[in-house]
Amino acid sequence: MLVELLLIGVLQAPLSLQEASLLRAISKVESNNNCLAVNKRSWDYGLLQINHLTATRYGKFPFQMLDKQQNVQMALVLLRDYQKRFAHEPMWECRYNQGTALNVPKRNGCKIYFAKLVSAGYIKQ
Repeated sequence: MLVELLLIGVLQAPLSLQEASLLRAISKVESNNNCLAVNKRSWDYGLLQINHLTATRYGKFPFQMLDKQQNVQMALVLLRDYQKRFAHEPMWECRYNQGTALNVPKRNGCKIYFAKLVSAGYIKQ
């Protein structure tokens, strides 16, 4: 599978099994594993649909998120940050899609997104 090849060849940091499972699921849910996906409504880019504002905040041009390596690395940075900040939440993973507002865990969208991740193969450890 394309995502496995990317994860093996792209990441410079060690990857846990849970992180690999989560990245695979996000890739499936967000872009259907399409490295060149662009959401023209939200301006999310690439395999893991990095938002243009997020890319800019981290010093990248949005089009750089179409590069597989930069896209996966950015997603991993974001996921590790969210895990650190929101680990106390049972479905902290939904932050990737739902944002960082205080009311996110109570939103129905959080539960729906988490269910999509699980159906895409995410195994929470």
